[in-house]
Amino acid sequence: MSYRPAGTRRTIDVAFTRQKVAVFLDGCFWHGCPDHYRPAHKNAEFWSAKIAANRARDADTSARLQAAGWVVLRYWEHQSSTWIADEVERVVREGVRPFAGWFTLDAFEAEAAEGGPVAPRWPAVTFGDPWNGWATPVVTPEVLVSVLDVVAAATGEAHRWDGDVAVVAGPVSESGEPEYEDRLEPDDSGLYDLGELGWTWVELA
Repeated sequence: MSYRPAGTRRTIDVAFTRQKVAVFLDGCFWHGCPDHYRPAHKNAEFWSAKIAANRARDADTSARLQAAGWVVLRYWEHQSSTWIADEVERVVREGVRPFAGWFTLDAFEAEAAEGGPVAPRWPAVTFGDPWNGWATPVVTPEVLVSVLDVVAAATGEAHRWDGDVAVVAGPVSESGEPEYEDRLEPDDSGLYDLGELGWTWVELA
């Protein structure tokens, strides 16, 4: 059932209140799916701003719920309903892994510090050795999916899945090919070390 947490104007599509798991099923057009969203031809400027605002609201909603201790699971309408149900059941029934702390991208934190939107934050199962002073969060597959979707919405960096390997593509060059592709593979326990992506992460208090 849908649920609106006290003190907010945001509605969770499906909420497991005892476990504090929030599930959202996002429409590909209204939420700007990186795979299937196609810009409108009529009133293009209006719709572009509308979709961008929806994506920013999604990121802000996730950040606020996570800050309140909720686990946020977001899925696209084109994804298999059976797979989504299995994933949600696993998280709700098996419980969420204990985590070491919260993290975000340095760019999001800097924007928030300058009066921008609330920085999205995600839970890390653990943190690896710092890289040049930056945090190296290790995360579950569910958190990785959320991170990649939010980063894609904010920066346009596309990603795809090759089995259980996340492939992140850089900007497209003049030749039409991405300037680089980073492949992020899970470790033996199924976790992902985000330090391998080369992005700058910040561990939050």
